Amino acid sequence: MRKNTKFRVWLFTLIGLALLLVFFVLKTLRDAGYFKTILPHFAGKTIPLKAQAGTEDLTIAQALGIALISCDDRKAKIKQPNATNLPEGNIYSLDLKTASALPKPLVLVRPQAPPFHPHGISLVQNKEGAYFLWVINHTETPEKGKEHRIELYAWDKADSLKLMKTYTDPAWLRSPNDIVGLDEQRFYFTNDHGYTTRFWRSMEDYLQLAVSDVIYFDGQRYTKALSGLAYPNGINISTDQQTVFVALTTPRKVLVCQRQSPSGQLVVQEEIFVDTGVDNIEIDPEGNLWVGCHPKLLAFMAHAQSTAQRKLSPSQVIKIYKNKAGSYTFEEVFLNDGASLSGSSVGAVYRKKLLIGSVFEDLLLGEMQ
Repeated sequence: MRKNTKFRVWLFTLIGLALLLVFFVLKTLRDAGYFKTILPHFAGKTIPLKAQAGTEDLTIAQALGIALISCDDRKAKIKQPNATNLPEGNIYSLDLKTASALPKPLVLVRPQAPPFHPHGISLVQNKEGAYFLWVINHTETPEKGKEHRIELYAWDKADSLKLMKTYTDPAWLRSPNDIVGLDEQRFYFTNDHGYTTRFWRSMEDYLQLAVSDVIYFDGQRYTKALSGLAYPNGINISTDQQTVFVALTTPRKVLVCQRQSPSGQLVVQEEIFVDTGVDNIEIDPEGNLWVGCHPKLLAFMAHAQSTAQRKLSPSQVIKIYKNKAGSYTFEEVFLNDGASLSGSSVGAVYRKKLLIGSVFEDLLLGEMQ
C-alpha cells in the first residue's frame, strides 16, 4: 500500500513538472511571437539604401532634414568573436530633403581613440544652435580587452564629428544599449542586461528576469534612475524633457516615465503593452513615438546567429500616439516578412518619409502616402 502511495506521489509530481514545462515552453513561444501570422503591408513604396551593414540606430535633425545613422558590421563580430582588428563602424548622414539621397560616412575626428563600434545614438542641440551627438561605443583592444564607452561628438552639420568627451566607468556601463541626451552634460542610458556572461544573459532573456536598469548621469555622477527591468532597450525623451520612454523588449511594452528634477529619477506612470519585441524609439515633431520592432523574437535570434545563409526575421514599425481621450494607443505602420529588410531595430520619420534601420542589414526608405 505504501509503495502504491509513493508511486502515485512520484507520478503526480512528474506529471505536474511535465505540465509546467509544457506551459513554460508554450508561453515562451507565444511571448516570442512564434505563433504570429505575418501579413506584410505598408501604405506607400519602399526603396532599399546601401550603407555599411548594421544600421542599428538612427535619428533625424528635423530642422535640417538630415538623418544620422549608427552603422557597424555586427555579423563580422559573430563570425570572429575573439578578433580585435575588425573593420570599424561609422556614423553615416543621409539628406532626406533630396529625392536621390544616398547615405555617406562622416569623417570622425578621434585622435588616439580606440576602435569605433557604435550602438545607440542621440542628437542634442544647445541654445546657441550647435549640435552634439551622444554615442555608445563597444570597443575592444588587445591591451584593454572589451570596453563600453559613451562618447560625445560635436557635429558641424557637414561631414565631420569631433570627439569632445568620453565616459568609461565599467561599474555603470555594464551592457549599454541606447542613450538619450538632455544636453552636452547630462544623459540617460539603458543597460539591456543585468548579467555579463553569455549563459546568464540567455537566462535573462528566456526567463524574462527583471534585473537590469536605466542609468542617469547628471554631469558629475551616475545614479540608477529606474531598476528591476527586463531587457530595457530603446530610450527617448519628450521635447519638454519631462517624460522618458523606455522600451522593454522581452516584456513587449513601452514604459512612460515621469522625470523627477533635479534627481533625474524616473517614476513609471503607464505601461503600453504592444505585444511585439520593441527596440529603439524615435519621436517626431508632433510627439508621436516611432518604434522599430521584432515581431518574431526567435526568428530574430536565428537571423542574428546565421552567418553562412541569411535567415529572415520579420521587420515592423509601430507608431504610438495619444488618442482624443488622452490615452496612449498604437498602430502598425510597416510590416514585412524580412525579405526586403530583416531585423528592423529603428524607424524615424521626416515629413512623409519613413527611414528604417536594422541590427545587421542596410536601410529601407519608405515614401508614405
